[in-house]
Amino acid sequence: MLCLIVHIFYFLHYFYSTLYDEFYHQNEQEDLFGKRQIIATKCDRAYIADYFCKRLKTVFAGVADDYRLLYNTKNNPLFVLYFAMGNPSPKAKKLALSGAKSILED
Repeated sequence: MLCLIVHIFYFLHYFYSTLYDEFYHQNEQEDLFGKRQIIATKCDRAYIADYFCKRLKTVFAGVADDYRLLYNTKNNPLFVLYFAMGNPSPKAKKLALSGAKSILED
């Protein structure tokens, strides 16, 4: 059980550090009080959605290039809807991805 917990913590640490490096960068700025580390984002919503689409393509046999960003009533993003499939058959990919494209396109 302890081994499983260690593996989970290792995975979460690796996943978090990878995302942190991908989405943020640090700058050093000097002001009246000396040097300070400033952490700033280096991406927007579209970049984050494209990043996760790229990550899904490393796991699944077929992933639709289109995705849909869904918003709430105040126009804030709630989540991103992707289509991914595990069947590696070329005929299945063609059929499923064409159906997903018609659903996901605006």
